[in-house]
Amino acid sequence: MLMLNKTVIVTGSNSGIGKHSAIELCKMGAHVVMACRETAYGNEKSVFDVMKEIKALNPNAQLSFIPLDLACFESIRNFVNQFNQKHRRLDVLLNNAGVVCLDKQKTVDGFELTMGVNHLGPFLLTNLLLDTLISTPGARVVNVSSKAHAKGNIKFSGNTIKERRPYRGLITYADSKLANIYFTQELAERLSDHKVTVNALHPGGVASNIWPDSKGIVGMIRRRIIKNLKKPEQGASTSIYLCSSPEVEGVSGKYFYKKKQINPHKRAEKIDIKKKFWQVSAACTGLE
Repeated sequence: MLMLNKTVIVTGSNSGIGKHSAIELCKMGAHVVMACRETAYGNEKSVFDVMKEIKALNPNAQLSFIPLDLACFESIRNFVNQFNQKHRRLDVLLNNAGVVCLDKQKTVDGFELTMGVNHLGPFLLTNLLLDTLISTPGARVVNVSSKAHAKGNIKFSGNTIKERRPYRGLITYADSKLANIYFTQELAERLSDHKVTVNALHPGGVASNIWPDSKGIVGMIRRRIIKNLKKPEQGASTSIYLCSSPEVEGVSGKYFYKKKQINPHKRAEKIDIKKKFWQVSAACTGLE
């Protein structure tokens, strides 16, 4: 089995792409650590119901759960402490969880929620797990981005990320997905002397819980759009490929779609912003 005896963290593994990634990685023999909220949100199932569902599909599935809220730095640090107490290796970190906020919201630590959950949370989580990743031969970090990154444009205000005014939810989401690309490229460069690879991907348009429900005409349009989107199991295919395939062993700092390496938008080529963004992200998360 391709992932036998490997330990994998999947964030946001209780629904959508994350859930189907967990299902398939378990089938390959991996021990999947489900990293998500304990309490169900919106139309999500609770993590324990999802674990039962996965076990029903695969009685031999190796599953465990450690609570994680990417909108709270304390929760992230608690997750890492618990993980390190229970595990000595980390073969794959799949940074899958994400949100889209049409109305401006804040994280526990006071940052805009979309950028907080989609970038700052995974940035802190990954950095806190680096020692374990580096000590695990052939470890991989996989970041779920989006082609929406082409619409992103990150700016800074002092030593923090500048928020858009007026707030625009979908454009802020695009900013966070560009952040995923910057993070992937810079982390790959920083880990070039280690045998840890870091890659990002666009899963395609997927009908998942990332898209907030709405009422009225907006809600009707949303439901029509979702009918034409990929199912989560289809959207998970490139994530699973980057987590497990021997074909991408040693490949790092790249961007993938439909299991193929493609070039990200030229916005992702701004080296000076990429370097500055790492410094700002470290300051925001207390890693400086």
